[in-house]
Order: sequence, then structure tokens, then C-alpha cells
Amino acid sequence: MMNTYLYRSGWWNDSLAFTYDLNDMEGARKENQFLNGYLSSRTGSCVTMPMLHLVLADRLGWPMKASRGVRHFFLRYVADGFEKSNTDAMVGGGYRPDELYKEEAGIPGKAIENGVYLRTLSKKEYIASLLLNQARHFHEREADLHKAVRLLKLALATDPTFSSAHWNLGHYYYLLAQQLERGMEVELMAAKDSYGNKRRAMEDAYVPDLSTQNRSTGSHRPEESHTTDPVSGMMSPLSVFPTISPQSLLASESTWPTYRPIRSETGHIGIGISSRTATDHSGLPAKTRRNDANFSLA
Repeated sequence: MMNTYLYRSGWWNDSLAFTYDLNDMEGARKENQFLNGYLSSRTGSCVTMPMLHLVLADRLGWPMKASRGVRHFFLRYVADGFEKSNTDAMVGGGYRPDELYKEEAGIPGKAIENGVYLRTLSKKEYIASLLLNQARHFHEREADLHKAVRLLKLALATDPTFSSAHWNLGHYYYLLAQQLERGMEVELMAAKDSYGNKRRAMEDAYVPDLSTQNRSTGSHRPEESHTTDPVSGMMSPLSVFPTISPQSLLASESTWPTYRPIRSETGHIGIGISSRTATDHSGLPAKTRRNDANFSLA
């Protein structure tokens, strides 16, 4: 009687039988994932077609339960004193044995022993299986991976043997990890740009000029090359040693610096610089004049 009312055209259903949607074999359309879409279009999938059949059987008090195949649901008549009988809504409510599902989908015997496939589901386990469609909806149509993950975790808490939920949950975690990785890359690039901008700003703001001070004080110390890192504030080795031009070495009154380590009374280590002037280029000084300068490194 149920098969006639649902799957055969006649006056009892205004000649509008429920059929399988051949244009959506994967059940990707939203209307083929939820019962209201099936009732509206009268075309459905292996999810919605057995769903309506099971709801009507439950209201009539018939002992029918859902069972799960590979990406497929079908029904099973389970009653004391009766041999279990499979009913597949996709073939008009006809009978199909377990062996046919095993052969068509290549289901291994271990998957059946572990209760993954072809097991009679309780009402809660069947509803938990339907949460997979809800999770797909939030992932594909609303881009809400976090809600999709919560739904699959709820389904697995009810039925740990639901292999499709395990697979999709792992896939959603992978997508979330990709999102986190992209976010970290954006933050890293922003941090690099911020550091570069601050460094350039400090370099532009720090332009030391000691030439005016040397002229005003009349200092005879050799002019120094000051190069200071604007970020660390430390002076480079070029700021310790005086700058000596090639012209000064060839001049008649050349200045020849010598360097010696020194230690102050406080224990600080420094470098002492002495300069000698020569009247010729023989390497033997005709007269000697010492100009000493000490530079502390501590």
C-alpha cells in the first residue's frame, strides 16, 4: 500500500508520483537533501526518498528502520517472527538483498562486521547520519566551517561508526588549518612591513653631523666616521677609528696612526691612537710629534 501511494501514479496522489531525480545523481541540490524540498518537487535522492517512507511508516506504527550503505540509505522491515527484509525507495520500494549492496559498492566484510555499513540503525543514529547534509550545507553554502565541524562531532558522538562523518570532519579540519595558515602569513607580512617602516623612519630622523662641533671647539682630533644603527643604538667599528684619506698618506707631512690597547683606572678597555708626522717618504721620521687620542669601547 505504501509503495502504491508514493511511487505509482493514480487518483490517490493526483497522478504525481514521487521519483528519483536523475538530473542530480550526487544529491548536491539543496532540495534533494531535505524533506521539504522532496515534498515540493516530488523528485528526490537516496537521502530524502527513504526519509519520507520512514516518517510515514513511523506514523503508521510499522516496524521499519533505516540502514546505511555506501553513500546510500535504504529501509529494513524488522519485526519479531519475521525475517528482515530490505526496502529501497529508489526502486519503488522494492526488495533488495544485502548481497546486492555489497557487490555494487564493493563493501568489504570487515566494514560490515564493524557495523559501518548494512547495519540496522536506531532512530537517533539515523538522525545523526542526516547531520552530514546539514554540515555540507554550512560548508558549501554559508562558508561556516566551525558550525559544520560542530555538527559532525555531534553526529560522531551519537554514532562513532559513521565513516563519512569521520572523513568529512578530517577534511574540514584541513580547510580550517589552511585558513589559519593564510591568516598567519598575512600577519607576518604586516609585521615585516611595520618593522621596515619604523626602521626607515628612524634612519631618516637620525642624521648626525659633528663637523660643526669640531670646528667650534678647535679640536685637533682626526675626523671620525660615525655610523650608528638607528634601531639598536650601537656604534659600528667605523665610529672608533679615524678616517685617513690616501692624499694624507702621500703628503709631505703625512700622519701615520698607530693603535694600542689601553685600560682605564675603572677597568674599561679602550684603544689608544697615536700619530707621527714625517718630513719625507723614506719611512725614517725626521721629526716626531705625538697626538694621542683614546677611545673607550666599554
